[in-house]
Amino acid sequence: MTTVSDETSDVVPAEPDPDGGPDPALTEAEGDSPAGDKAGDAVTDEAGEHVEDDDAVVAVDETEPEPDAQPETDVESGIVDEPDAEPETDVEAVDEPEAANELEADEPPTDDESVTDEAPAVAVPAVAVPQLDPGNDTWWKSAIFYQIYPRSFSDLSGDGIGDLAGVIDKLGYLELLGVDAIWLSPIMRSPMADHGYDVSDPRDIDPLFGDLAIFDELIAEAHDRDIRVTMDLVPNHTSDQHAWFRAALDAGPGSPERARYIFREGRGENGDEPPNNWRSVFGGPAWRRVTEADGTPGQWYLHIFAPEQPDLNWENPEVFEDLEKTLRFWLDRGVDGFRIDVAHGMAKPADLPDMDLESVGLLENDDDDPRFNNYAVHEIHRKIRKVIDQYPGAANVGEIWVDDNERFAEYLRPDELHLGFNFRLAKATFDPRSIREAIENSLEAVLSVGGTPTWTLSNHDVDREVTRYGRIAHPRSDSDEPALTEPVGDEAFESGEATGEPGEEAAAEAVPENGDEAEIEAAADVEAVADVEAVADVEAVAAVEDETEPRSQDTTESDVPKAIEAPEATEAAQATESAESADEAANEAVPETGDEPETADELDAAEVVEAEDEVEAEEIAEAEDEVEAEDDIAAEAAATTAAVEDEAADEVEIDIDLGILRARAMLLVELALPGSVFIYNGAELGLPNADLPDEALQDPVWERSGHTERGRDACRVPLPWEGVEPPFGFSSTADTWLPIPESWSRFTVEAQLEDVDSTLSLYRQAIELRYARGEFEGDTVEWYGAPEGCLAFRRSVGHLICALNTSGAPVALPPGEILLTSYPLIDGQLAPNSAAWLV
Repeated sequence: MTTVSDETSDVVPAEPDPDGGPDPALTEAEGDSPAGDKAGDAVTDEAGEHVEDDDAVVAVDETEPEPDAQPETDVESGIVDEPDAEPETDVEAVDEPEAANELEADEPPTDDESVTDEAPAVAVPAVAVPQLDPGNDTWWKSAIFYQIYPRSFSDLSGDGIGDLAGVIDKLGYLELLGVDAIWLSPIMRSPMADHGYDVSDPRDIDPLFGDLAIFDELIAEAHDRDIRVTMDLVPNHTSDQHAWFRAALDAGPGSPERARYIFREGRGENGDEPPNNWRSVFGGPAWRRVTEADGTPGQWYLHIFAPEQPDLNWENPEVFEDLEKTLRFWLDRGVDGFRIDVAHGMAKPADLPDMDLESVGLLENDDDDPRFNNYAVHEIHRKIRKVIDQYPGAANVGEIWVDDNERFAEYLRPDELHLGFNFRLAKATFDPRSIREAIENSLEAVLSVGGTPTWTLSNHDVDREVTRYGRIAHPRSDSDEPALTEPVGDEAFESGEATGEPGEEAAAEAVPENGDEAEIEAAADVEAVADVEAVADVEAVAAVEDETEPRSQDTTESDVPKAIEAPEATEAAQATESAESADEAANEAVPETGDEPETADELDAAEVVEAEDEVEAEEIAEAEDEVEAEDDIAAEAAATTAAVEDEAADEVEIDIDLGILRARAMLLVELALPGSVFIYNGAELGLPNADLPDEALQDPVWERSGHTERGRDACRVPLPWEGVEPPFGFSSTADTWLPIPESWSRFTVEAQLEDVDSTLSLYRQAIELRYARGEFEGDTVEWYGAPEGCLAFRRSVGHLICALNTSGAPVALPPGEILLTSYPLIDGQLAPNSAAWLV
């Protein structure tokens, strides 16, 4: 994939003027502001003439003509123009920001004041700082990114909230871990209604985390350790405290200030109903009505997320112009790239059609959701890419919640995003079918455009992997795709000796101590469902002649895991097993209702007789009905299993030790795959979700859902570093922004650093091997034949083999030298809930 265009491969950003301006073509005569120069006449007049903006990396060029005035029209029709409205507008029910985050000014803040409050002397580097390695424009193709949620990483100020000084303090730890780059969740100035994703000034550091001087120090020290720094960018919306939005409220309907956002008249006789039925991702309506200056109810503005996060109108050219200033501001400081929040958002359909309220829930969207994934978004990404390409060595990754592979791939064309943040593996259950589907879909989605796949098991928006995998009962995949145990191409099963006794006995002997009882219980629960599913429908039996019947994922007497076989398995072995499977399935599938056929061949004969013998045809029909009834029972049992999991999750009935075993195994799967990997801070310690009391919850989802959804706080709890009681070295105060569980003493860095069997040590060793060994080469994978409950693949060029065992019994490994295992072998075989690398 092209990362720096041919035209700009040798281009270096223009030498900045003494005040930091990188490009005269970007200069505007009226100066720069956190929202652009046109935040409203009233605001500009109070500020006086804008001559210089220390923070914006833009200087005044007096030789450049002033731009034309913005037309006094709105982007969409139907908005009433009220030019005489008094500038005393307020938004109904919008809380004032916390005092600590308010702009420090006695009079209405100007754009410059909102930027230059903090350390103006160090706002702009004297010379633009280059990226870590401008000569390497492909580093991101195999990089390991470490996501830092700054509030929860390390607190040096002692206020219980993580900060940039804390990040600097732990750079040695990150170097030891071996990551290529850090990704900082939002650190820009914000009232923190959504913990930084509501940005009031995109070209400043929020005082909660530090200032620009500390940020510059972080860049320098990280680069000294060969660690790149990327940061969150939030282009879909701003804070309602942003200078632009405050000016929009003051200016009134039909004004150019309101045209920067999505304001609309309401529906209904008096405009009392929202413009459409869109719901907020966080719950509740996606529209809020404002009170106009004359005190009358006014227009509605769109907020796909919280009311404090009004959506920008990307049809307005001012919006990208301002984003470009933001991009250059941080890139000129040496930032190595951006993670673009809601990268599939921004663009909205012009007619704002109603959405299907039944198709999505809280924190969800689908491919037909009109709120997201509109085609106009791609032009926005092309504009962003043109700027990024002028900074060799920089890259961007987009958060893309798009399921369709073709639509997902569109974001990764050579002139758009470098990487697309992919959640498929994080959404997969601990089941070979689900995991393989996630891998195959992910590779298919990006390789069609020559893109690079990305992998992650968790982030700040989803449950931690230990918690997900530790749920005792997990739902079976409802996919219609063939089971992983079905040979594909050259794959086949090896008909070796069984490796254990059937049922619970084998599971009890095989499962490691810290997960045995839970694993046996889970296997027994799902095995009961598998017994019901053993009755296959008549049509499936007929089809077994041509292909192997998918089997249950559980260990039964006839399905004890066998050996993993290489992709080069012979067609003869494949045909033999297919024939055996066909006979077996035919014998077991037909209910004992009389003289029904016992093999697939006999079944075909029965279907011929059906045309000649009406009585026997009726019997076959009855048999089919019985099979269908059995299928219904199986489906109901599977649904019950899923419901049990949901209930267990709600009651926090999680087997942490089992979850850790499985998370360790999935780490080896993840790092064995081609592409880039994203690790969420704390995953390397095996952290689970924290069990938080209701009164501690801060995620806006909790309030917006009427206390029906707990939100994402459980995966955002501060990290434990050392000691035996909270705050475990995270801060000097025990009053941390979210409480740290007392039970986390076992997870501290201090407790794991010298323990060679710890999860932290496994991460360090796996990352080191991934860099050092040539076997990790190749853009695709080849699948091995694998026994029930297992999967195996190898890299297409280096031929690294990764084998995963999700079953309840050990399995024989394919030939090769063992490089690393997530759990010790049992009698030379791969243990349950573990994975191995072989070469």
